[in-house]
Amino acid sequence: MDGTGGAQSWHPLWYAAGAVLALMIGGMLGRSFVQERGRRVLPVVITSTLVLAAVLGWALDFVMYAFYAPDFH
Repeated sequence: MDGTGGAQSWHPLWYAAGAVLALMIGGMLGRSFVQERGRRVLPVVITSTLVLAAVLGWALDFVMYAFYAPDFH
């Protein structure tokens, strides 16, 4: 947080929350997927978890900035 109190200072928080959610989802679904299909699908699971982290972080950031930005001033 940059100390200004603006909505821009909250960006890292929303991306971190998206990453945590994606890691939890990837851990739950990825583990069973790897057990069913073998370790050869592990790169797909890791890549999709990272993409999901970016998408969830972006989505949370956009929603909070677009709808709740005045609350963070």
